[in-house]
Amino acid sequence: MKYLIKQLVAIALVWGILHYLLSDSLVWQSWQDWGRTVGWTFLALLLARPIYQIVTLPINLITFGLFRGLFYIVMMAAIDWLVPGLTIGSINLAQFNPYLSGIGLVLPETVFSGWWAYLLLAILFNFFYQIISWVIN
Repeated sequence: MKYLIKQLVAIALVWGILHYLLSDSLVWQSWQDWGRTVGWTFLALLLARPIYQIVTLPINLITFGLFRGLFYIVMMAAIDWLVPGLTIGSINLAQFNPYLSGIGLVLPETVFSGWWAYLLLAILFNFFYQIISWVIN
């Protein structure tokens, strides 16, 4: 039970961080939609990810685990479809410049939309999820 609560808290924190970083691209119409997003993500990670990992084990061995990223991309697309109040729009890399200017990095004006936006969102979600899960545990 404690493990499940930690995972739920980690997922909620990750979606909060992503909403803060991608406030122009990741929009919920209400707090209930944010809760639905957290709930569907929790169910996907709790139930669908273990099944996916077992079924795709041979492909993951051949691709050295790169195929695993497809799960997160499909999960983002499915959550976008399941939660009607969630809008995942185009992601512009230049919107990260205020956060990166302190270390001297400037990203070019590059816009990701459609599946590319899901890919970038999946990478960011997985990155923050791993860090927060490690800190919580």
